[in-house]
Amino acid sequence: PKIFRPLFPQLFAICGTKEANAVLHQLLQDQSPLVRLQAILSLVQNRRDDFLPMIRMKASQRDIAETEACAYAFGIFKDAHSLSTLLEFATSSPINIRIAALKSLYLLGDESKIKDLEILALSHNLFAIQALAEIPGSEDTLHELLNAKNTQVRINAIAALLARKDPRVSPHLIQLLLEDERELGLRMQSSVGGSQKALNVFSLSCEDTEEGKRERALSFIIKETLLRSAMHLPENPFLSLAKNLLESRQSAFVPCLMQLLKNLRTEPVINLLKKQAESIGSPLVRDYANLTLFSLNEQGPYEARVYARLDAITQEDVIQIRDHLPLIERQDFDNYTLSAKEKSQLLLDIFSEILARQEREGIDKVLSVMEKTNAKTRLALAGFLIRASQ
Repeated sequence: PKIFRPLFPQLFAICGTKEANAVLHQLLQDQSPLVRLQAILSLVQNRRDDFLPMIRMKASQRDIAETEACAYAFGIFKDAHSLSTLLEFATSSPINIRIAALKSLYLLGDESKIKDLEILALSHNLFAIQALAEIPGSEDTLHELLNAKNTQVRINAIAALLARKDPRVSPHLIQLLLEDERELGLRMQSSVGGSQKALNVFSLSCEDTEEGKRERALSFIIKETLLRSAMHLPENPFLSLAKNLLESRQSAFVPCLMQLLKNLRTEPVINLLKKQAESIGSPLVRDYANLTLFSLNEQGPYEARVYARLDAITQEDVIQIRDHLPLIERQDFDNYTLSAKEKSQLLLDIFSEILARQEREGIDKVLSVMEKTNAKTRLALAGFLIRASQ
């Protein structure tokens, strides 16, 4: 069916056989513009420079989407033979093609094009802002954009400066993550040729519909991705971000944040975790802090607390396996109560940490706890136990 044809270029580009290459040649000349575009992008993604002659021919056909993809391809493939074509695109083409061409010229060694990209970024072009995320030396321009009145510009500047690992982004990222997740939504948008990405900010629907839940979930995934990127900032700015999130009781970020802190394993991180393990007001933060210290083999009451929490949770009929798209439903619970989904996630994370140790005592404890649970919980945990032990 036509609706599925754009999916196939990626599969044939991966194959690399003589027969697959023959099909790719056909897809590059398909009647559907979308199929042709996906064929070009798939060849670039899989570094198939053996198709570069055909891509050069496609660039001369002047379809806006395909031309953008071709300009992007010339930079990825470091195609010096297309230098004159890129110079033409960089001066007299639609804006999306110009950005792709400028970025490719930079990749081919022409650093003078950075200034052109910065001018476009300062004119609030979102794709130009994201292009600067991959260019060293663009940090000051991106920092200037953090103060833009336009929310779209400001948030894309945050994401781009975060990619540059610039610590000046930390307070702005904190503000973004502390926004009410039921009001501010984020989603990715692509240029017409698919070679450029930018964040799109929109108002989330207040209606409790399936579409509204999906929008909130996808928006949360993007925010969580930004949080993960923050781990690559210098330690002090990241710890400042972590403290603000934990003190604000942003429960949705707690599992991810604790995993990031665990990966750092520095003395300031351990001190922060120990303080949170004794905190009053948010049982979810306290439970995860104890679990993280337990997984780091820190001396103290952490192991006993984890096992006690495991016993307490498994006495309840709480198993609600977290969806692959996490839902934000915190408004129905206060800071002193864990929702069923939070308890379920905590239970599975405790199981993961215990089983990761591969210790007989821990496995015996898990089996002992499972025997005391109800049939529904026991069945779910048995499946998880089998998967975790493989």
